[in-house]
Amino acid sequence: MPHIRTVTDSPTPPTWRRIVASPAVPVALLALFAAVIILTINRFSIWIDESGSLLITGSDSYANIARRVTVDAHPPLWYWVLKPWLQVFGINIIASRAQSALFMISGVAIWYHFIKSRFSRDLGLLSLALMVSNPMIIHYAIEGRMYALSILLVAISCVLVTGRWRWRWYAYWPCAVAMLYTHYFLVFPIAAQFMFLLLRRDQQGLSLSWIVVYGASIIVGFAPWLPIAYAQTKMTVNDWFWIGPISPNTVFSYVLSTFVHRYNQDLTAFRVFPALLYLAAWATAMINAARAKGGPYALLWLLVAIPWVCLFLLSSGIMPVFDPRYVLFSLPALITLLAAGVLASPSRWRWLVVAVLVAGHLLGIQMLRYRGFTDRRGYYAMKKIAKEVSLPVDGELPWVATDWVFTFSDARAVLDPEQHVVWLRDHVPQLARVDLLLYDRPDWYVRSLSDIPAHHVWTLENPDARMAVPANWKLIVSHRRGYAMTRLYEITR
Repeated sequence: MPHIRTVTDSPTPPTWRRIVASPAVPVALLALFAAVIILTINRFSIWIDESGSLLITGSDSYANIARRVTVDAHPPLWYWVLKPWLQVFGINIIASRAQSALFMISGVAIWYHFIKSRFSRDLGLLSLALMVSNPMIIHYAIEGRMYALSILLVAISCVLVTGRWRWRWYAYWPCAVAMLYTHYFLVFPIAAQFMFLLLRRDQQGLSLSWIVVYGASIIVGFAPWLPIAYAQTKMTVNDWFWIGPISPNTVFSYVLSTFVHRYNQDLTAFRVFPALLYLAAWATAMINAARAKGGPYALLWLLVAIPWVCLFLLSSGIMPVFDPRYVLFSLPALITLLAAGVLASPSRWRWLVVAVLVAGHLLGIQMLRYRGFTDRRGYYAMKKIAKEVSLPVDGELPWVATDWVFTFSDARAVLDPEQHVVWLRDHVPQLARVDLLLYDRPDWYVRSLSDIPAHHVWTLENPDARMAVPANWKLIVSHRRGYAMTRLYEITR
């Protein structure tokens, strides 16, 4: 009987597996992320923090930026990084947001590399898909503030702290110091990384004394700014702060605002069931993630737990600081754990969980349309207001009086540098700490509208709450501009 040789061919992977394995998939996801950012970047009117960023970086020198930042509640590095960028692309909100977009896209890409190389490609791809569709990440990718740079620095530091590159500790030190000079709450990711090193020091080949000395050297690198940081913290603790105290529904609101871009008080009856379904899928995935093994999962849990616990303790004992943006740095780790929990779910339910999570994110992206102001009320409306009120009248620049509701932050950053602006609260001019930060010109302030030494004044008002003006102000022009009412008055003597 002839010998029959049996040849067993390796089974052809299913089509979906071949598609997922393609290197084009992460590129396509990042391209989609960039497209959403581009479509959204000029939809929203600039708000007060972004306005402050542009005004601070418009200072003459880096030293002057550091001086003005001392009145703010943040360290100076991001403003220093922003300054040369604006010198190239112009002092405007689109340029500022474009830098944040570049930082966020880079940070998400590096985080994908971190997950793919330290865990698996499947986990990296699912994490990437959830990150590029996450409303909170998109939100801060199009905000001209330091949060996108923070995401980038955390991603780089995680690659370094879990790697085997021989020079990694020389690279991690400036990265960690830069994190502290970017945002004070980035001390929490650094603490998480050092806790990870303590737990894995044998595998890393590190001694306890080396870890302690190395950590102390990072503090030394931040030491020149510590006195200012202490003064800023003391001023913030003793001053009024806008974040409310934590409550039993704080975590519930955090999850909804971070992943669905809705606070629980904004949920109508129509949205309650989808929100609860999303929360059920989210909680199930997180429970499954607790059983996931392999790779530096301890680092992911520490990156989530330490910021949450520390902010809860600060909010309970010192001042309320629990806001989604202040734990944004741990969001990629949280999303990765969420993805790990999805992959650990039974296969028959896995796609249902993915569908519910992605649907929640898509709802959140749709809700980005209503962040701040829509097209009619957005950035271009503010540019029109800025141009309108910056035109000379009878050879002089009019003053601007604006209700506290708007603070004129939208247009202030693009006004003529010599424009005089009076902020009002309850129809009374204000000279608050934030005013000094933004304008640095206390000589412009007056005790009442009757004391304005000008011939013409523009007001920026809420259309539903007209500003009370002195009797000797004669109305000349009135316009509806987006969400604001602008009026030009002549002061008669």
